[in-house]
Amino acid sequence: MRLSYLLAVLFCCSCNGKRDAVVKGYAKDFPPMNEAYQKAHDTVHQFADELRSGKDSQLRYLAKVRVQADGETEYVWLEPLELNGDQISGPVINTFARIASVKKGDRQLALLDEICDWAVLDQDDKVLRGGFTLDVLQRFDGEKP
Repeated sequence: MRLSYLLAVLFCCSCNGKRDAVVKGYAKDFPPMNEAYQKAHDTVHQFADELRSGKDSQLRYLAKVRVQADGETEYVWLEPLELNGDQISGPVINTFARIASVKKGDRQLALLDEICDWAVLDQDDKVLRGGFTLDVLQRFDGEKP
């Protein structure tokens, strides 16, 4: 699976503590997507432990975070990542659809508990771990329940 597809699909997904957004045609209470958000939240500290133990130079590590600016909210991926205590930061690797004041390449900071999804990719951009929202999108292929 190509990273560009992964990012395009996941860019369409949003998540937050309130689960208040419609996700690529899915209702805000779509159970599989909510389970994916919960799984990412429940495992984010394992992801952080992997980052702390020394990243494998052959792998890519990404975190999906919420950015609020210009009266809009968008969810974007950060890479490469830096971990400092309970905070993660990195440059945005997506292009924003509605936010103009934050650009691709701008550095963003989030608490670990604010991460919506995370992914570890191999050299061929195959998801090895994480990418929970992508899994839901692939399983349901945009179909409504």
